[in-house]
Amino acid sequence: MLFDPVNSVSSLSFYKKIGAQPLSRTFGYLCYLAILFALAATVALKLKAGPVIDGTFLWLEHAVPPMTYANGRVTSDVSGPLRLQHPTLRDVAVMIDTNRTDPVTPQQMEQAKVVAYLTATAFYLRDRDELRVFDLSHTPAGSRPVRIDAGFFRNAGIVMDRTLYPLALVAIFVLFLAWKALASGGYSLLALLLNSISGGSLRYPALLNIAVYAQTLVVLLLALSLYLPFAIPGFNALCLLITSVYIWLAVRPPQPLSPPASA
Repeated sequence: MLFDPVNSVSSLSFYKKIGAQPLSRTFGYLCYLAILFALAATVALKLKAGPVIDGTFLWLEHAVPPMTYANGRVTSDVSGPLRLQHPTLRDVAVMIDTNRTDPVTPQQMEQAKVVAYLTATAFYLRDRDELRVFDLSHTPAGSRPVRIDAGFFRNAGIVMDRTLYPLALVAIFVLFLAWKALASGGYSLLALLLNSISGGSLRYPALLNIAVYAQTLVVLLLALSLYLPFAIPGFNALCLLITSVYIWLAVRPPQPLSPPASA
């Protein structure tokens, strides 16, 4: 199975072989593709988002004043509101006002041009047109004070780096597997239609096997596109065309050779 992706892309005769294989092996191949894609996508996430995430925690480490969260209240030595602007993401800014207890409205956050607002008793996060409010005024009994300083953000960055990418790997694997399982079901119906049109005699399990393997080149192109700085024009239509061509070439009966022309 190690070289099945190469054979799926380069050898049409390979499809005659996989048409006869059990569906369990085809499912194993789909899992194999999911692992390869999840690895490629996670590396792409690390390369593209990693520097931004690391830079954000470094910014917070140096820009956020030391604060203490205890007894349901955030306190700081800074007097008055403090607006912190992200150094590279111009649309990201945070307001800190630990002297404020009044609720913050979406209009006030819009006027301040911030995506987050921290008061003494609440944290506000603006997500597009929705404002999420996290109440900080209630703390479990016996909880210890939390010091929010440079060391806090440094450790948070380390935890994020150690947990984000393993979680992303698992999530991408599961989503890819579910997505391609559904896509394979749809492409198997196309294979059934093309098999009928061409007068082929393949049964549905063989057509389902072909539908799974016929998506291999598309998966490779999708993994490659994650590393490109631009989107491939008409990518969805291109994927449909490529997969359909592979299915058609795989299901059509062998064409008889034309007899040589007589002299």
